[in-house]
Amino acid sequence: MKKYLVLTLVLLAAAGCGRQTSTNEKRDQSLGAESSAAQSSSSNPTQESTKTLWTKEQEKQLALLMERWGETMGQKYQRFNEGESLNFQNSEITKDTLTKEGINLAGQNRDVAVFPPTEETGKVNIVSMYSDNSRLYLFIFDQRTPKVLVTESGKNDQGKLSFIETQNQALKDGYQAVVKGQPLPEFEKNDEGFNKLSPNLQALLATEILDDRISFDPALHGFFLRYYQEGKDLYVQLHSGVGVGHPIYHMVYEGNQVRPVEGFVRVSANQYEAIEMRSPVSNQILFDRYQKNKAAYDSGEMNVQVEPKMKLYFNESKRIVEEQGGVG
Repeated sequence: MKKYLVLTLVLLAAAGCGRQTSTNEKRDQSLGAESSAAQSSSSNPTQESTKTLWTKEQEKQLALLMERWGETMGQKYQRFNEGESLNFQNSEITKDTLTKEGINLAGQNRDVAVFPPTEETGKVNIVSMYSDNSRLYLFIFDQRTPKVLVTESGKNDQGKLSFIETQNQALKDGYQAVVKGQPLPEFEKNDEGFNKLSPNLQALLATEILDDRISFDPALHGFFLRYYQEGKDLYVQLHSGVGVGHPIYHMVYEGNQVRPVEGFVRVSANQYEAIEMRSPVSNQILFDRYQKNKAAYDSGEMNVQVEPKMKLYFNESKRIVEEQGGVG
């Protein structure tokens, strides 16, 4: 009897120990899981607060995009790197000056963050900049939205560069692809469209590079355009038929672009001056302008005529300016 009683007590004790061990194991596992979760939470902040705004791989893809897109536009762009300075439209631009001055975006003054590691809320976050000396492109995030901004002018009277969002859909699509990590789009050259235009329309569009009066009125109300083409050389003059002025230009059809060479203007009865030249413009840009306002340019073509003596007129203007010390 005593033997059975001792055996029963031993079995009961063993069973109790087994239950206690199981409970302790569960409690230890629960505490371990809570501790692991807490450690993970403290060492890994939310992805939103630590996500890198711009990566080296994205910058590499953007460089490739600008190279390909620039080729189709007949332009070559250089990247503005941190620590460098850029002389743009007679304005010296650095990361510090741009951060301090901010920019004007579509008529509103905005603070900027230049090459920030993470997004700075409420600011225009500039992740990359490219320029060909006549245009400056900013690749930005504005309230987490990727945009491409462009300016072709220097600082305004408030000491700020004024930008608008580019209207070039190909460039906007390319930037979106870079941001999303998608393959870059293929760009097609469109300069053949310009080459298929009549010589009169080509001369009209080429002259617009240097004479803003055509931009305001492509139909040339009250104006006449006379030109002479010799090979790739183009000599043009836009005038109203009265008064002085009447600038005269020499340009060259060069590959897939039009390059201004020289220009002179008569400022008084006996005084001529040289005109500052502008950067070349691609045939694609000129043809895009034509397509956007085709009716007006077609109307203006009626006021465009060939003038065989235009090269002689240009050379005479140049001779007078040289004699007056206005060239060189």
